[in-house]
Amino acid sequence: DAIKQISEIQPDLVLMDIMIKGPMTGIEVSDKLKETMNIPVIYLTAYADEATLSKAKITEPYGYILKPFKEIDLHSSIEMSAYKHKKN
Repeated sequence: DAIKQISEIQPDLVLMDIMIKGPMTGIEVSDKLKETMNIPVIYLTAYADEATLSKAKITEPYGYILKPFKEIDLHSSIEMSAYKHKKN
């Protein structure tokens, strides 16, 4: 459902939780987005273990923010990601 909604909406950026409801993880959804759409992804997650980080790195996210997060951290990550994506 997430991939379908994202393809319909075509957002400028996606904030993706790593653990989402459904048969796929947020990492798997992000990997599909990378293959089919040019939309930057920032992960918002409570997971920072090495296995999760290794899987997430492969999708080349524009950011990785740990929960709980501060609004300023989210804002600065979004701004930097948007800037970086426009340059590419």
